[in-house]
Amino acid sequence: MGEVSQRSTDQPGMTERTGSRAESGAGVPAGDTLRRRIQRFVVSGPLVVHAIIASAFLVLLIPFVQTGPTWSSDEGAVRAQVEVIAVEGSWSRVRPFSELDPAELISPIHASTINGDQYYPYTNRPAYPMALVPLRSRFGQGAVVLPSILGAVLAAVAGAQIAGLLSDRIRILTFWILVAGSPLFFYAYIVKAHTVAAAASTLAVLVVLRASNRGLLASVAAGGLIFVAVLLRAEAVLFGAAL
Repeated sequence: MGEVSQRSTDQPGMTERTGSRAESGAGVPAGDTLRRRIQRFVVSGPLVVHAIIASAFLVLLIPFVQTGPTWSSDEGAVRAQVEVIAVEGSWSRVRPFSELDPAELISPIHASTINGDQYYPYTNRPAYPMALVPLRSRFGQGAVVLPSILGAVLAAVAGAQIAGLLSDRIRILTFWILVAGSPLFFYAYIVKAHTVAAAASTLAVLVVLRASNRGLLASVAAGGLIFVAVLLRAEAVLFGAAL
């Protein structure tokens, strides 16, 4: 019996197999393994998955933040212009009591453009209302906020990618700081072009930084993104010049 026991314990490779099994974490509880996987995902998981989660989170918050009239006259003007185009098929509306204001100083919406007995709610950047009209026509008035949400997420993704050029460890942290702890979060629910222009501008910066020698393709891509931003926000002209 002693010899059998000795032979069984002296079999070659037994120690190595036991050690490798211990190193592979075979004895680690399932809860600890799951916890480690979650921690790895939170710290260094795929950015695209984090972006999808953030998008879903922002969309789910819509019923809780879109609960009343807008507090921004600019947003009200954009929404009104979208309604005029989508519902009435025109850019203008009849200005009530225009005969009492021959100097064309007063209109129902602040800073709208007046032309005789007609007024145009928002003409500063007409590309944005035009882009929102298909969403309004197909999915209703509530859908016009979706481009703002998408812009916030894309801007955060671009910012996270820029941070990742410095250190991959801060990529995911930067993303969540931008999407949930910066003005992008608030502008995600405002029907103005702030987040979309921010996304285009930040993506342009990312393209320039990633281009090894600023070749023609990178220049065209960055220029196209800045052009989109300029269509939406006047200050993007200065940003593009600086870039």
